[in-house]
Amino acid sequence: MEQQVEMYEEELNQKKYGNIPLGVLGALIFSLGGVALYLILYWANFIAWISGFVMYTLAALGYGLFTKTKDKPSFLNVLIPGIITVVMILVSELLGLSIIVHNELTAEYGNISFLETLSLIPYYLEDEAVLSAVLEDVGFMYLMGIISVIYTVRTRLKR
Repeated sequence: MEQQVEMYEEELNQKKYGNIPLGVLGALIFSLGGVALYLILYWANFIAWISGFVMYTLAALGYGLFTKTKDKPSFLNVLIPGIITVVMILVSELLGLSIIVHNELTAEYGNISFLETLSLIPYYLEDEAVLSAVLEDVGFMYLMGIISVIYTVRTRLKR
């Protein structure tokens, strides 16, 4: 009897939360759309803060689709895409900075690999002006991510 109760509880959790690892994968895959938008805007010298909103929205959509809990309000449907967005915002900013540094180094020194450029990013971040610009960009994107989370939660609570 106790085993049946545990199986029933597990089945209810599966229906409520879906397949969480698959949801994480979906959120990661979908958040790449926000990363791509960020890099395009960054490369074009536009402020890419709107991509924080897009990134969270896409991550939440991917999580919901892969877990089949898209319209079911739950804490995990907000938390997991939010965590992925935080990580992907940093990835986006560092990739954007790496692309600019790579272009400058290639123009000055000739052929240099992108992996070599990535290894140099910590040295560029030691410069206060570069670090300040990176923190400002990341801050704007986090702000947009937070606004997106609030919007998503509010919309789901209205349903």
